[in-house]
Amino acid sequence: MGSLLTRSVAAQAQLDRTSQANQVRNQMATIQARQGEWSVAKKPLLAAKAKLKWFQLDAEAAKTTADAVNGVEHLSSKAREVLLTSVDIADVAQDGLWLRLVNQAKSATETVREEMRRAWRARIEATADLPAPDLISNLMMPSPANQAALKAYRERYQRYRTLRSSAEPSSEIDLKELVDCEKELTRRHSEFVLDMPPAVRRFQQELPVGAPLALLTPEVLAWLSSNDDLSRFVVRLKNTQI
Repeated sequence: MGSLLTRSVAAQAQLDRTSQANQVRNQMATIQARQGEWSVAKKPLLAAKAKLKWFQLDAEAAKTTADAVNGVEHLSSKAREVLLTSVDIADVAQDGLWLRLVNQAKSATETVREEMRRAWRARIEATADLPAPDLISNLMMPSPANQAALKAYRERYQRYRTLRSSAEPSSEIDLKELVDCEKELTRRHSEFVLDMPPAVRRFQQELPVGAPLALLTPEVLAWLSSNDDLSRFVVRLKNTQI
């Protein structure tokens, strides 16, 4: 059995090793926590930057976003330098460096996203705000041709309305689809027969309950022959009670 001094030295050495091990574990835990914080702050910024590349910004907007991103990159470089040259992870918190980096990333994300959404809104406003299917339905003659055109219009219009009401595009494909939808809907809108003479419109309005034969004037008959399917119409006697 060693002397008291020998045992004391051995015990102190063991305490030192334990203390160093605990310090390393604490350092590693802190590093992992910082990495998690940075990942959370960086991910939305990278996503916003990726979407921003889909648009051609004007000079002012481009400078605004570049300044915001450069601020993040500057602080990120300083934090990386501290991590590479320091022996204590706590050094990265000096002068509020880490907090400033995380906050700058969040601020830059909002700046980039705002410019991206502004560019997307400009794209939307450059397209036509086409009428809703129900509005067209109220104006048109319910002929087979009109009904078929309205069905196709309604199916495409739903996607167009979704794109126009979204705060930002979900993918780059949305930019092309927005324009494609507008072109298709504009073309289909031109296929509707909406310009009905007053006499035809009155005849149409009476159809649900039965239009009097007197409303089927030569003008109305000629218009229906050119713009509708006459086989859809029949003449019935009105039921009368004695």
